[in-house]
Amino acid sequence: MKTVITFLFAANLASLLWSPQSADQDVSEMTKAEARALDVGRAYLDGMSEGELDALDELFVAGDRSSIYENGSNEGTWLHYKEHHLAPEQEAASNFRFTLREENAEATGDGFLVKVVGSFSVRVGEEARTYRAAVSYVLVPVEDELRILHLHWSSRQMK
Repeated sequence: MKTVITFLFAANLASLLWSPQSADQDVSEMTKAEARALDVGRAYLDGMSEGELDALDELFVAGDRSSIYENGSNEGTWLHYKEHHLAPEQEAASNFRFTLREENAEATGDGFLVKVVGSFSVRVGEEARTYRAAVSYVLVPVEDELRILHLHWSSRQMK
C-alpha cells in the first residue's frame, strides 16, 4: 500500500509539470514505452465506444487491486464499476463516442501517468448529450504488459 501511495504522490507531482501533447503528435517524438501507454488509454476509450465492457477487463490489473474514481466519487474496483455503474449506463444511453483533444503519457518509475482530454457524446432516448471530459490512468507493468491500476474520469455536460 505504501508503494501505491508513493506512486500516486509521484504521479500527482508529475501532473504539475505536465505539458499536454496534441492527439496528432508524431510517435517518433515520443518513446515506444510512452506510445504503448497511450495505446492502453486509447484501447479503453475504443472499448467504451464499442460497448464491449467485458473486453476491457484485460486492460486492468487483476482482482480487486484496481480503483476507479468518477466525478468525485469512489466507484470501487474495475469489476464493481463495470457491473454497477457502466452496465446500467450502457442500457440507458447509447452511441458513446469520445473525441480526443489532448493526450500525454509520462513515465513515473516503472509505470505511467496517462492524461486524456476531450469530449464525448451519448444518446439518451431521443436526446443527444455532449460532455467535456478528462480521464487519467495510472498504469503499472504486469508481466510484459501495462495495466490500469487506477482510472479517474471527470466530465460535465456542455450546454
